[in-house]
Amino acid sequence: MESTRILSVTALTLLLSSCSLMPGAWEESEIDHSVFQGIADPLDLPRSLSSVGWDWEAPEETDIVDVRPFPRGVVVTVSDGVIALQGDTGEELWRYRRVGEAVTDANVTASGDRVALAYPVDEDSEAADVPHDVVLLGSDTGEELGSHVEDFTAEEQVPGNITTLSPMPEHLGLLSDSSRIVYRDVNDERDGVFSLDLETGDQTWSLTELRGEGQEGRNFHPKGVVASGETVIISGNFMDEDIESLDETAEQQKHTVVLLGLDSVSGEELWRHEIDRDAPIDLHPIELSVQPVSHAVIAVTPGLHGEEWILDPVTGERLTEEAFFSEREGDVIGALEGSVVNEVRQTDEDELEYTFTDFSGDTHRTIRASAPLERQWRAFVLPLEEAIVWLDVNRTKHSRDPNESVWGEARLVVDQDGDSRVINLGVRVERDYKEDGSPLSRFIDPADMTVAPGALVVQEKVTGSPRHLVGVVP
Repeated sequence: MESTRILSVTALTLLLSSCSLMPGAWEESEIDHSVFQGIADPLDLPRSLSSVGWDWEAPEETDIVDVRPFPRGVVVTVSDGVIALQGDTGEELWRYRRVGEAVTDANVTASGDRVALAYPVDEDSEAADVPHDVVLLGSDTGEELGSHVEDFTAEEQVPGNITTLSPMPEHLGLLSDSSRIVYRDVNDERDGVFSLDLETGDQTWSLTELRGEGQEGRNFHPKGVVASGETVIISGNFMDEDIESLDETAEQQKHTVVLLGLDSVSGEELWRHEIDRDAPIDLHPIELSVQPVSHAVIAVTPGLHGEEWILDPVTGERLTEEAFFSEREGDVIGALEGSVVNEVRQTDEDELEYTFTDFSGDTHRTIRASAPLERQWRAFVLPLEEAIVWLDVNRTKHSRDPNESVWGEARLVVDQDGDSRVINLGVRVERDYKEDGSPLSRFIDPADMTVAPGALVVQEKVTGSPRHLVGVVP
């Protein structure tokens, strides 16, 4: 590696339980914290892929829990903490682990600049509010920016109909650049949105009641939420306050679907879109996602007469008036920088066609690929700017009993401008071809693949302890 990018990692002294914020909390754990003191510039997302560039194994006695991108690669959550890897080389940049203590949750802020993780202070607590030690790190070096003890909402108190938060709200919740966003009960009928400062845990603002012109006698029910930079985007419904049961929502009701953009620091409303409906109430009225590079917000309401937006997150301005998702043939499989990708099956050929359409409505790239039965489920298909990638999990023996199924080593098939190549990965991904981590969204989050600056990262998925990652590079 070039001298300007030499890793100079300073291992900090292992601290025993005497460093705990609460006596007795970490009796069997020790802190393993190293920071990065070199130079590692932000990397670009891969536009295509050529070969396996690196493989990485988690520390002994840990499993890989999650993989999330940040500007220099990926932050890997393992059983007891987080480890940051450089995307193009797989080299470790920094780590924060409490060896012997299970991490409850970890997440990366919307811009990727900071990482938060949480550990239960008292795992045996039976109280409704479980105290957690929340640690905040800078993602560039792994340096600790602060920590505090905070009560998390216990699982039995989490609204059961909130399904679009990632991770679940009883853990850290959704992270903006400055706060964590959680949903909590306001009363027996409604939920509220609360913003908690990342550094202190103090409540900075809340949305427990929303009013609008012509919405008298209606309550606002928040549903989906995403973050883009310093904007929090919330979807929901204005519903008559006398609606008391799910059965009533299945009946034709006058209501209003709402999409809000809020300043994540102040909670100030930046913009709003509303749609009046006279129909059964969809409890998940808008599918939300954020483009990874431009951070544009994509919002789609379901149904034959659904609305579609591609929005600037700060102003709420529509970036296109084109109906990209309902007026095009095939299925949407992803949104890239300034374009949307559709998959169309060719009726007279055993092929799939992928069209890349920009926001002006022009198709600027078409890629054709073979269409084996396993590929048609789309759960392992991923578009890049110049290629279509399919993770072939290579199931060699099919059985209704998952314990009797057999998988070979996974392979990556890369299709690009008439060329198709296979990259052997050297790890197993023991998953059914139909499996997918986001069943409620048309923008499928491909199983066990993470597009990150510098590489496409594939996660080993085996029975027992998944401990390996593979970085496929341009």
